[in-house]
Amino acid sequence: MKHEEEYEIVLSDEKIPVIILKNKDGNPQSPFILYDGKNHGTFYRRPDEVILLDYIPAEIQPLLRQAPFVVIMEMNSAQDDIARDYKALLKIVKNNPLTDGLK
Repeated sequence: MKHEEEYEIVLSDEKIPVIILKNKDGNPQSPFILYDGKNHGTFYRRPDEVILLDYIPAEIQPLLRQAPFVVIMEMNSAQDDIARDYKALLKIVKNNPLTDGLK
């Protein structure tokens, strides 16, 4: 599992959570996020690519707990533009073995 150290979560005008990440290789396949309702999300971008989203800001957490999906925006850092954007389903879980024990 990769740890996404630099990412941002903002809200769209429609109050949809948008997660902004650095551009990744390959296209996403059936992306979804397992979210513990607190500080951690496990982003399954592809079956062979899992990314830890750690330290989710406290002010965003209640909105994520209510959202059925998020929008992912992958940014080209060199050109500072959007490489791709897509929806990822958001699944709330009580226990996530990949993040349980993290603070």
